[in-house]
Amino acid sequence: MFEMYPDLLTVKETCIALRLCETSVRAKINLGEIKSIRHGRKIVCPKSGIIDYINGQLVSAEGAYPDA
Repeated sequence: MFEMYPDLLTVKETCIALRLCETSVRAKINLGEIKSIRHGRKIVCPKSGIIDYINGQLVSAEGAYPDA
């Protein structure tokens, strides 16, 4: 998953990878839902953190529709 992306993604690269707008990605970063590293004003997201975010969304979605 995400083999073509670097190990650290900019916010814009994260938006493209997750197919979300920049406002949503920044909100998720600020809430700690997506792991990030801050270097002064620059924010980068480790690829592993993005994969963890996706896996967390899958786990929470599994119980959303029991016996559907």
